[in-house]
Amino acid sequence: MNEGRIAALAELARLELTAEESARFSGQIDAVLSAFQNLAQVSVEGIEPLYHPGHLQVTLREDQLRDSDPDRSGVEAYRVPPVL
Repeated sequence: MNEGRIAALAELARLELTAEESARFSGQIDAVLSAFQNLAQVSVEGIEPLYHPGHLQVTLREDQLRDSDPDRSGVEAYRVPPVL
């Protein structure tokens, strides 16, 4: 990755990089991009996409009407101090 692209990425990320940091990040970004290129070469033919890492079973229950606060039964609303 050249200095121009590093400068453009730094500007997008609102980073101020020194020349030393730009050189170091250039090598690191090249390594990451190389790793993604290696992943792109892996054959995934016949493999189903994994939409979630676990097989979850959602258990639903019937909605039931119940008191939200049994200690305050009969009270229609809560009183709060004025905001202003």
